[in-house]
Amino acid sequence: MRLSELLNTSAVSLRLKARAKREVLVEMVDLLEAAHKFRSQGEILDRVMRREAMMTTGIGNGVAIPHGKARSADRMAAAVGVCTEGLDFESEDGQLVHLVVLLVSPESATSQHVKVLANISRL
Repeated sequence: MRLSELLNTSAVSLRLKARAKREVLVEMVDLLEAAHKFRSQGEILDRVMRREAMMTTGIGNGVAIPHGKARSADRMAAAVGVCTEGLDFESEDGQLVHLVVLLVSPESATSQHVKVLANISRL
């Protein structure tokens, strides 16, 4: 599955407002839920935050791929945000993040979730 198949134009923000990691995650989840019409009542944000607490999703080269699996997600979906100034995402390489790609999947989509993450990281 391609990233373009998981996005729509409403799920892209070229100017993220938040300047801290937690606030960016909140902004990105809000963007994803609005664009894809998910009503998770906080579940997606909780799952993304839990995953981030285990290990940073700042993969280096100015990119972060926060992600999570949630019961309230009936399909895989993504949102993309750009922060031109860069933000500290505790990335592996210590560099600021400029591109954030948020991925959410149904709980049952384990292997597909991993494949899409790998495809995004290769991009």
